[in-house]
Amino acid sequence: MIECLRDSSGSRDSRPKSRGSSRATSCASVANFEWVGDFMKKFADDANLREQREADERRQTFDQVTRRVKTPWILCRI
Repeated sequence: MIECLRDSSGSRDSRPKSRGSSRATSCASVANFEWVGDFMKKFADDANLREQREADERRQTFDQVTRRVKTPWILCRI
């Protein structure tokens, strides 16, 4: 596809757009996605830590509730 170029005055330039350097430019502008692996690992590690902390909190709450149930009701009312 040949594109017409406009100069600052708005007139059309009949020259086709140069494609000679487009391949070199596109190769140089390839995105670097090496950071994605590190980001995903950190994301997974954070989620794992959060889930572990929540599991610990649930376990502590369960332990507290079961200890209260084992306590005689007479002592709880004092």
